[in-house]
Amino acid sequence: MGYVDLFATVQSNRAKLDKTNVIVQFVGEEKGLSSLAVIRGGLHQAGRTNAGAAVIVILRQGLAQELSPESFDKIRSFDQNLANVRLMVTEDIRGNWSKAFGVRMDAPNVSAIRGINAQGRIFLQSDVALESSALAKELSQRLEPSPAPRSRLIGPPIMPGERVPNFLLKTEPDSVLRLSNLRGSNVVLSFGRHWSAPCLATLLRMQNRKEKFERAGIKVLAVLTEADEEKIEAIKRKYGLTFPIIPDPTGVIAKRYSIQMWPTLLSLDRKGSAKNVILGAHRNAIADFARFQTKESE
Repeated sequence: MGYVDLFATVQSNRAKLDKTNVIVQFVGEEKGLSSLAVIRGGLHQAGRTNAGAAVIVILRQGLAQELSPESFDKIRSFDQNLANVRLMVTEDIRGNWSKAFGVRMDAPNVSAIRGINAQGRIFLQSDVALESSALAKELSQRLEPSPAPRSRLIGPPIMPGERVPNFLLKTEPDSVLRLSNLRGSNVVLSFGRHWSAPCLATLLRMQNRKEKFERAGIKVLAVLTEADEEKIEAIKRKYGLTFPIIPDPTGVIAKRYSIQMWPTLLSLDRKGSAKNVILGAHRNAIADFARFQTKESE
């Protein structure tokens, strides 16, 4: 999965921004909301009052319209008397959530749960329903001291059809190119972090497909957050990467694109608009983009 930043934080003068722990529960059918009682019981038993947590319920797309009044009552009453806990409910629009966390929403009685600590590290991955006692054991050991959640949910950084923000590409030591200058060509753009294994794996897959992309007139680019030119040059030498990689040491470019998950892959059309967005590391994503972009270029 890689690193997950589920919440977009506000700018601060502090060296480190506050984050919170996150529990993500996937629900495919209304009866799956019984998992809320399990999570509530697990949080109570864990007894970690110093650890803020956001409980995010991901409903199958369209399920919200099918819920009964009783289900809404369960949702509204969930975080009563739970200190530093906030419940958030959203739908799995276009499968963005399930794809990002590797969950099959079409599976019978899906009840997958994921736990992410305040540093963005995944500590719990279960695709079967848990008992409160088992969940409590994980939470008591893994939750980190943190404030209550107070930020917005992750979402697709750029919606299909939207024009993407412009930025500068340093292609040579003394040569600079704007992203907007690439209009007229399809583009595959990856956002990653230099220390993340899934992000580096994505860069290698892009390199393996580079020649095929180029034959179809498709440009391949990457942006590495928290990396300067020196780190990028070392990575390019170590892994034999030959396509442009843009340093983003302070995260300015990632913020302009509202990137909250690394890696994130974007495919751009000739007009500079997003055609497809993939959150997280997916083994077949580059191949899928190759097929899609090659067809578009013909």
